Amino acid sequence: MFLGLVLGITVAGFAQQRGPKIKVIGGMRVNPMVVVDSHGNKKEFTRLHTELGVLLQKKVYLSAGYTPYTNTFYTFNEYWFRGFDKKLPVSIVGILEYNADTDRTYANLGFNLKLSAVGNGIVMIGSEVGRWERVVKVGAFIPLSFVIYQK
Repeated sequence: MFLGLVLGITVAGFAQQRGPKIKVIGGMRVNPMVVVDSHGNKKEFTRLHTELGVLLQKKVYLSAGYTPYTNTFYTFNEYWFRGFDKKLPVSIVGILEYNADTDRTYANLGFNLKLSAVGNGIVMIGSEVGRWERVVKVGAFIPLSFVIYQK
């Protein structure tokens, strides 16, 4: 179901595109976050992620990344339904994470708010794939990235 939602978001984004606007972006992100699990336990942490992604028509962002501290590979996919031309751009986000140390996969779904040229706020709900152990994540992404290719 989750993969179907991510695929649907991606297809909807492509359907609205006009022209060949592509931006390939590389770099890293600083990600401070608070996580609350289904038992009320709270964790606060900051992670560094490396990432390579493509922004299509300023609507769809597809990326893959790696988090060294947790040995986690991830895909971060979003559709900006309230675009960058608005005062507060908002996207719906679907993230799949695979932790190579624990051999576990996690799915997250939420919203990303572009707060300024400096960073984004994010709110998500997620769980380990195959068992429903809900977590709520609230955090920020501070990009340290650069454009590799633009057309």
